[in-house]
Amino acid sequence: PAQPLALAGLLSLAVDNQDFERASKLVQEMDSAKVRNLRADRERLRYLMQVGAGQSGLGQTRQVVNRHRRNPDLRLQAARIYMQAGQYSRAATYFQQAKRYGAHPRMAFTGAALAQTYDRRYRAAEKSLELANEAPPLADKQVNAWALVVQGRLALRDDKRGLAVRRAKEAKKELPDSADAALLKADIEEDRERSPATALQEAARASIPMPVAAGRLAQLLGPTPEGCEMAQRYLKAIRSGKLAASVRDVSKQCK
Repeated sequence: PAQPLALAGLLSLAVDNQDFERASKLVQEMDSAKVRNLRADRERLRYLMQVGAGQSGLGQTRQVVNRHRRNPDLRLQAARIYMQAGQYSRAATYFQQAKRYGAHPRMAFTGAALAQTYDRRYRAAEKSLELANEAPPLADKQVNAWALVVQGRLALRDDKRGLAVRRAKEAKKELPDSADAALLKADIEEDRERSPATALQEAARASIPMPVAAGRLAQLLGPTPEGCEMAQRYLKAIRSGKLAASVRDVSKQCK
């Protein structure tokens, strides 16, 4: 086993290389050695985000936030994990708390707006986006992409499909690997009565995935090899979500 002080660096390297099997073992080693410093906990949450742990990682996430209560970056990471778990209201709360503890208001309010659009709380999302726009500028591709996705989702709600399409394209250009931009594209395709499968695959396989896309893909594909993989991913991340019963039916048909 590695020395405790080296574990955070090794975990960072494993996550960078997307060696998640190695990362999982390192997290277990950190638990055994009671490694709970800020750097280690930041890497732990980064690992949970990148594997799309969702609900399966919420226990660890809460422990990390409780250990470093006033750290805004960890609350931003926690918000992403709650969003991946389909717990959008809690995610929005974590984004707002991050702002209270010093996160850039444009990042915090834009993140909250995104969580609120997923939760179909559109009035709250409009207010959050307004607060984000009033905040000082922030040169951050993630924040820019989130803002464009929120605008696209609000446009789709208002039946302004052309505007939604433009915002989805702009978000993807800003951040090509954005699961949120891909999910918006999937919803636009469904609105056009076209297959959302390609966009859902992008969202499910992004570097920071959205497991809800895996659930929707499992429904579309059924008990095929990819459908079974996606069903497993979804049920690990969102065990009690709206799609859980139908995705579980798919999973039961898998070998």
